[in-house]
Amino acid sequence: MIRHEPLSSQSDDVIQQAVAWTVQLDRNDLSPDEIEQFSAWLSEDPRHEIEFQKASMVWSGVPRQAISLYGTEDLSLLDKLETFFSQRKGQWLAASMACIVLLISAFLVIQFNAPAVDSFETAHAERRTIKLEDGSEVFMNGETKLSIHYTERLRLVTLDQGEAFFDVAKDASRPFIVDLKSGTARALGTKFNIRADTQHTKVSVVEGRVEVKHENTISTDERVSKTILEVGQQIAYDSTGSATLEAINVNQIATWRHGRVTFDNQELETIIAEVNRYRKVPIIFADPELKQRRLSGSFGIDKTDDFLLALQTLSVAEVVDRGDSIALIMIK
Repeated sequence: MIRHEPLSSQSDDVIQQAVAWTVQLDRNDLSPDEIEQFSAWLSEDPRHEIEFQKASMVWSGVPRQAISLYGTEDLSLLDKLETFFSQRKGQWLAASMACIVLLISAFLVIQFNAPAVDSFETAHAERRTIKLEDGSEVFMNGETKLSIHYTERLRLVTLDQGEAFFDVAKDASRPFIVDLKSGTARALGTKFNIRADTQHTKVSVVEGRVEVKHENTISTDERVSKTILEVGQQIAYDSTGSATLEAINVNQIATWRHGRVTFDNQELETIIAEVNRYRKVPIIFADPELKQRRLSGSFGIDKTDDFLLALQTLSVAEVVDRGDSIALIMIK
């Protein structure tokens, strides 16, 4: 039986592997067998692809502030490279010295002319649109944090939390990748929505295709699950790797961009969680049995009080204002 270790315990090994492949590819001395090994390594884990892209950025000369994307606060990347190369003899010695010299030189240059890592954050109930240099657009929902780093070879967005809709400009020479805590989403010329919280991630496609890779700690056969989403498809997975693929109405994806909340036969618990993103006074369940009630409908984000009125009018629940919250009570 395969033992799946926590990702954090493997991060240093993955970084070292990514650096090794970066140096070998730059030297252009890979044999056919080694090329196959590299391809297999790259595809076996979503973190391999991300760390390789980041190592390539560093090799090309990125700012020190971008190194935080590695999550290596304990040591600087340069320290890690020195440690990595010091463990290897012979043919790696010259490469290690060249790497360190190149990195030091690069850092001296990029202090004055560095590609930026732009960070963005929205407050509760705030929505924001970001126009990127390549013509792509990112629409942020409330309580969302993300960072954007563009290089000549890669367009990388790190979504730390929240929800964002991506309208991606086509550029085959620069992959557009969204880095998530438990996987990646790679745009294949597309429009798609991602919602990510501590335990769950949901990716929905409106146009084009999206390649989704995520950690799989359930299966003993595959450590990484890979899915190509088409228009009208959605994948939802949790921190264990358990995933659900379903067909959805594209007209109901990310309607928050247009100021509406739309739901189709969804549980009231899910609906209330969405509604609370746009309210100052939260809605709570006084009777947990109400959470499983299913409803369909649509209303404006700025008209959540009308939604509460509808719940009471339709005898779904009694609505009680408690001052610091709105309680939903089962109608006896």
